[in-house]
Amino acid sequence: MFFKLSKEGFKMKKLRMKCHSAEIIFATNSEKIYNYFLTDEEQKDDTLNSINWCFENNIDKVNVFPINIKPYTLLYKLYEQGKYFPVSHRDFIEVLNKVPKEYIDKIYVCWYGNREIIYDKNKTIFPKCNDEKYLMFMEFYKKFNINRNKEERIKLLKLICNS
Repeated sequence: MFFKLSKEGFKMKKLRMKCHSAEIIFATNSEKIYNYFLTDEEQKDDTLNSINWCFENNIDKVNVFPINIKPYTLLYKLYEQGKYFPVSHRDFIEVLNKVPKEYIDKIYVCWYGNREIIYDKNKTIFPKCNDEKYLMFMEFYKKFNINRNKEERIKLLKLICNS
């Protein structure tokens, strides 16, 4: 699910803490647990709405990351039971591609599979993709985060979306 504060709660927190950044988590789910979570399209829309809301309320930067399925959590249990599936890199990039262009240089991508935390025998489950595409996605995220120029990021998004 997404991390999302109510507008009123976020404004209060922002005023108290002088907060100038926010984190938004993008997740996907299977139809098997449709009643418990938003549909994939609803989650994509909610993520974009959350990003827009942050910038419309004077947040300087937004960290966006796909949900990582961590061991010993409810989400991991649902994953083991085949009731929840990791977000795909394609879906995550589709959301990034829909971010309004005036905000694209203020977005930072985090926890996309570039590091691993091992909890004894269980591993964190990162976004999914075909093995042959993995390096391409990792390179995209690296370039996206390093290059903060709007035009360059738009070009990177076009390239990855067309590949």
